[in-house]
Amino acid sequence: PPPLPASFTTAARSVRHQPLQMEQFTEVQKLRAEVESPFAQVRLFLFPALFAGASIATYFALTSLLASAAGVREPAANGLTDLAIDLGSMGVLGFSWRRELGVRDARLKRIAFGSKLAALRIFQLGISPDGVLQSGGGVSLADLRRGRGQARRVIILCAPQETLETS
Repeated sequence: PPPLPASFTTAARSVRHQPLQMEQFTEVQKLRAEVESPFAQVRLFLFPALFAGASIATYFALTSLLASAAGVREPAANGLTDLAIDLGSMGVLGFSWRRELGVRDARLKRIAFGSKLAALRIFQLGISPDGVLQSGGGVSLADLRRGRGQARRVIILCAPQETLETS
């Protein structure tokens, strides 16, 4: 392949190696996400707290098994079962927490995209008396949604001028 211009490769390299930044969301978008999933913040608090509890239980189960293996303590009948349960709960809680974070990010991105889409401006077209299409005033999609009721839908027609004139 032909070599790329230096400016192109520099720009691509700088974009590729930029540190990841958390996408910023407005307070309204965060509140809307909280309304859609009311107990998400509670789950995001409880999963790490329960994970910490399972970690502490795993620590004590491991030290108990090590003490019984060294002969310092009498072996517990259910020591391995307790350790397996603790490790399993750590895995399930870690997976659930990570999944909840992914769901929260997807929800916030969807809400942010909806906000950007609602802010798009469209221009109403009209036909002049001599049959030429003229652009009218611009409105945002959010303006078209306000006060229309749930039974009415916004329909946007996009077509070449000839098709619009014939319809």
